[in-house]
Amino acid sequence: MKPIEIQVKIQCAEREAHYWREILRKKSCADCINWYDSGCKLANGERPPPEVEKVGCPAWEWDEIPF
Repeated sequence: MKPIEIQVKIQCAEREAHYWREILRKKSCADCINWYDSGCKLANGERPPPEVEKVGCPAWEWDEIPF
């Protein structure tokens, strides 16, 4: 493999790592699979405190919806 090919692979990996870091940086209850309407399924539909809702809780799972 030529050095330029390796560099392209490194750049692709860096872009993908950036993508995943941004998902974690922007995570919130709104993009969690447990979020339903305006509450959390894990909390029997209750809305979490604002400081938790903003960053998600330890049970946060990305819903994979890109918008």
